[in-house]
Amino acid sequence: MIIVLIEMAVRAESLSAFEEALVVSLEQRRRAPGNIDAIGYQSLADPTLFTVIERFETQESIDAYYATPEHEAWMDSIASMLLEMKGADQRPIGRQR
Repeated sequence: MIIVLIEMAVRAESLSAFEEALVVSLEQRRRAPGNIDAIGYQSLADPTLFTVIERFETQESIDAYYATPEHEAWMDSIASMLLEMKGADQRPIGRQR
């Protein structure tokens, strides 16, 4: 299993539109082959900060989803809303429940 952690800073004036776009994207991600789950979070301390945590079975399933027209369209649609986006693929360590 590979965990993808994505952190995004969003323009304050784009919060509503970004949140709507993220909800749609999360639903698409959850249906992607090899996706175990995808969850989005909004910071309570700073509502312009969002985190997405995805779990995929393999790197190939991540690469396949990120190459879909749906994901590319989502990235294009949010580009002007973002101040910053960073992500990292991670693996779990220790015992998992």
